[in-house]
Amino acid sequence: MSCEQLLPWLRANMDTLIKCLMDGSYRPNPVRRVEIPKDNVKKHLLGIPTVVDRMVQQAINQVLTPIFYLLNMQSYIII
Repeated sequence: MSCEQLLPWLRANMDTLIKCLMDGSYRPNPVRRVEIPKDNVKKHLLGIPTVVDRMVQQAINQVLTPIFYLLNMQSYIII
């Protein structure tokens, strides 16, 4: 799926995706492995998640980052 196909897919599948996320049954798809050439003959393996998995990762990150930031800041406050 391309990024352009994500919005129509979400419109059709958002309820199912949210249900799977909420009940813990969501399982990300296997990442696509790509070999990136490096210096000499070595290659670097790169894992590319699907568009949906990347969107889910980013959404979770946007929710959890402020929470952990506040928890971390509270550990520095002396009462």
